[in-house]
Amino acid sequence: MIYVALKTVAKLLPLDFSTICNNSTIIVFFGTKRFYNRPILSIFVSILEITMQHTSQLYTSSLENFVSEPTISDFGAIMLCRAGNATFNVDFDSWKIAEKGVITIFPGDLVSIESPSPDFLVEILRFTPKMLREASLQLENTVYSSLRHDRCRCDNTIVFEIVDSIMRLLAIYFRQSDCACIDEMTLHLLKAFFTGYHDWMTRIRDKSDIPAAPRRAKELFNAFMELLETHHRTYHDVAFYSGSLNITPKYLYNIVKQITGKSPKTIIDHYLVLQLKKTLRRTPLSVKQIAWEYHFNDTAFLCRYFKAHTGRTPQQFRSDIVEDIRQGDFQL
Repeated sequence: MIYVALKTVAKLLPLDFSTICNNSTIIVFFGTKRFYNRPILSIFVSILEITMQHTSQLYTSSLENFVSEPTISDFGAIMLCRAGNATFNVDFDSWKIAEKGVITIFPGDLVSIESPSPDFLVEILRFTPKMLREASLQLENTVYSSLRHDRCRCDNTIVFEIVDSIMRLLAIYFRQSDCACIDEMTLHLLKAFFTGYHDWMTRIRDKSDIPAAPRRAKELFNAFMELLETHHRTYHDVAFYSGSLNITPKYLYNIVKQITGKSPKTIIDHYLVLQLKKTLRRTPLSVKQIAWEYHFNDTAFLCRYFKAHTGRTPQQFRSDIVEDIRQGDFQL
């Protein structure tokens, strides 16, 4: 039905059309034609997510697509390691995860994986940002702060048993193709998980010997990353973020340098470039439209900025995507 609908839309536009199905995603390609005597972008890729029966998902994966380069997650997830081990890099912090280890990912997190063992496998409960907001509700800010500070547990039987039980229970419902309450069940179980986890983290922190000063620095860094996730399209300068945190740019530099070894500007640029890549890869927006959406002065400035950080112009980046697709090596 979706294929037919897309074909119908394509007939109404002066565009060449073809599709490639990739799991639950349709990738749509449009070729060059002229429209009202103006050339449309030579080739672009638009990712159209098929509306699934459930917004939450439960599945196993080796997460190979996170190994090649850092990826900005556009979903939330609780991951339970079922076999092997790997190192997760999330927002410039690292966690080693092994069997029975649990790690939590939030929408907007910068994620990559290093040194996965050949048998590395995680079970993933994946949920949308909207479901995350509903599940955390009044606890959202405190939950974010706690889990961003210590999002991985590999040494606690209680955490493993809770997450394992949640996934086993949900698996029963996911196996029933006609079950209409999966999202509601997921929402309630997520709320229980976040509430319990936050309570546990609070009790652990209260007993912790970690000095208040390093804890404060970590909290400020997490707040900086949250601001960056929210405002990266509009603000690219350090002054905005330090001002929003009510600290000086120099103090923010010291905190970020201490925790990551990088400057705030380096992190802003790195995050922004990854978002630009995702926009170029997943939307049909022209480079001019992207420049406008990301608050660059003009298209030329965006092109210079992107090339300075990637070695390619936005147009070259898209051309490389098309070539990867032709060779069967395209990843979302």
